[in-house]
Amino acid sequence: MLIALNETGDVVGGMFCIQNAENAGLWYYGDL
Repeated sequence: MLIALNETGDVVGGMFCIQNAENAGLWYYGDL
């Protein structure tokens, strides 16, 4: 599981990754 931190340093990427774990396509969007 890869956790991406935004400029603000939020862990939002982690939550998105878990929710979008089933959808690999949306995973990339979460990183942006």
